[in-house]
Amino acid sequence: MREGDPAISEDGVHVEVELEDGRVLVKELDRSLGNLDRLMNDEQLSTKFRDQAVRILPEDRSKRSLRNAGRRTGSRMSTEIS
Repeated sequence: MREGDPAISEDGVHVEVELEDGRVLVKELDRSLGNLDRLMNDEQLSTKFRDQAVRILPEDRSKRSLRNAGRRTGSRMSTEIS
């Protein structure tokens, strides 16, 4: 296992990409989307669920599961589902 930079939080990221022309693009995030400091909104959470569920469930079942989860948790799914 490769060890990371201790200055970067466990759910943070630092990415550098060197382009063929020599330019370097850098992107850093202190906290990933979906943690307690950066909650997903309902639309983002629904999209993430659909993107993951379709890998193991037929599309109609994933849609039904999402609707059922919304009924059980109300409109604030992003704060109810972990």
